[in-house]
Amino acid sequence: MEQRLEMNLEQRLTLEQRLKLQARILGLRLKLIGKIYGETYKPHAVCPKCNRRLTPIEILKGFKRDVNDYTTKCPRCKHRFEPQLIQRNLTGSTTLPFFCPSQTLNQLHGKEKLSPAEIQKNHAALYRCATVHFGGLLQAFQKVGINYQFTEPVMKWEKKVKTFLGLLPDSVIARLVRVKYAEVRKLRLRLNIPRYRSENLL
Repeated sequence: MEQRLEMNLEQRLTLEQRLKLQARILGLRLKLIGKIYGETYKPHAVCPKCNRRLTPIEILKGFKRDVNDYTTKCPRCKHRFEPQLIQRNLTGSTTLPFFCPSQTLNQLHGKEKLSPAEIQKNHAALYRCATVHFGGLLQAFQKVGINYQFTEPVMKWEKKVKTFLGLLPDSVIARLVRVKYAEVRKLRLRLNIPRYRSENLL
């Protein structure tokens, strides 16, 4: 019921408000995912033709539906080029190709028998993009209907999500930390934090 009300509200927003909301939610998701994994992720793209620096939302909107076309489109000059994902942790930073959600899911097929460590080592960009878009490999494989036998438990998830309660929907947080929706809702209510409302992020 709550999710339906939020969807109805978001449909009434102007295009500018929707873009602002999408950017805010994406930023919060990336921060939470970074907290879960102990590293940060930043989609990065500077148009080589006009030097326009694209926002993460612009990068995602610029992808084609073609899962074999890894380019995004500059909203200013319409030039197409491949974006990157910058991943940083305590040991340094790595620049990887950045795939859209459908491209990420398309590359999972045939890798379901590989452990997370093997995918991270041999398919680093795929591993990080699955993390950015879906919260991890398990959730990404679930999206394509593959039962992934390896699990990556999120340690001390309650502490990690505390500052995000009410800023993201309980369902989104639950999916990212791989626990039941009811557990996140119970934690939020126990801390007397109001539920997520999109207008609070505008």
